[in-house]
Amino acid sequence: MKAPRSVSSSPIGDCSETGSKGPKGTNVEVKDTHDFGHGTTATADVKSTAGKLSDSASITHKGTHDTETATIAHDDKGTTGSLTASYANGANKVDGSVARASDKWTLHAGASHDFNKNLSLSGKLDETIPDKGKS
Repeated sequence: MKAPRSVSSSPIGDCSETGSKGPKGTNVEVKDTHDFGHGTTATADVKSTAGKLSDSASITHKGTHDTETATIAHDDKGTTGSLTASYANGANKVDGSVARASDKWTLHAGASHDFNKNLSLSGKLDETIPDKGKS
């Protein structure tokens, strides 16, 4: 197996490949990260470790007051993923997420407002829902 190498695909993207051979088999990984500009980046990763395939991807946007992220992954344990978002501008803050693990879903929503340094209002809702497992 050749030594790990890194290949730049463009001035705003990066692709790397690694490989090795060990006592449990051959390990190979290809990963790419791309910057779309305006605060948006994405990453994709595909691996084969000792014959087990896994893959993942994510995309993130970071604005002046907001951040949004989406992720997904798959391996021999199942498919997982999440969506998260947050907004903060001065006294106002809002955030939320939905995530799936191999055995459950989690949901979150939260918000707060600071009226002044002595008075604020906040609330949140968190929920966990069991899932059937591997999908």
